Amino acid sequence: MELAARRKSKEAFDRAFQRLAVASRPFNDRRSKLQNPLAVQVWTAINAPLDGEGKFEGVPGMAYAVSPESGGFFRTLVFLKYGITFRALIAEIERNHSSYQKLIAIHRDYYRMLSGQTALDRLKLKFNSNHFSVILQGLDFGFKKLNEFQLADCLDKICPCCKLHSVEYFKKLRARIERKCKTMISSIEHTSWPIGESPNQS
Repeated sequence: MELAARRKSKEAFDRAFQRLAVASRPFNDRRSKLQNPLAVQVWTAINAPLDGEGKFEGVPGMAYAVSPESGGFFRTLVFLKYGITFRALIAEIERNHSSYQKLIAIHRDYYRMLSGQTALDRLKLKFNSNHFSVILQGLDFGFKKLNEFQLADCLDKICPCCKLHSVEYFKKLRARIERKCKTMISSIEHTSWPIGESPNQS
C-alpha cells in the first residue's frame, strides 16, 4: 500500500513537473524581454552575500561541504519567516545580540525540512512560499493592474496551492509584498564598519 502511494505521488509530481516545464518556456522568454524586472532585483537582495563573503573557486570534480547559511534556500527561508533579508538579520544581530534567537529558529526550521520532519508549507512563516513567488513574478506581468476580484481569480487558476484565494486577503497581501519589495531593493543593510567604531553607530 505504501509503495502504491509513493508511485502515485511520483506520477503526480512527474505530471506537474512536465506541465511546469512546458509553461516555463514562454514565461522565461517573456521575462528575458523585461527591462530590470522587479523579481530579479528582489531575489538578488534576498540572496545577497555579506560584505565579508567572497566568491569561492572550487576544483573541478570535487564536492565541498558548505554552511547552510551561505545557500539560497536558507536565505529565502529567512525572508519568508521574518520578511527581512539575511544581510538585514545579521546586521540586526550585531546591533542586538538577543536577535540571535531568530537565526537559531531558522536553523531549526531548516533542519526540520532537511530531515523530512516537516514541509515548507507547514512552517510558521510571515509569507507563504507559493503565494510570495507567484505574486512577485506577477508584479512584473501586470498584477498591479488587476482589481482584487481579478487577482483572486487569477491566483485560483495559476497558484500551485490549488486552493481558492480570498479576495480581501490577497488584495492586502499584494500591497504588503509590493511595499516589502520596495524596501528591500532601496535599503541595503551594511554588514561592515570601520575598525574601532561600534556596529550600532554605523
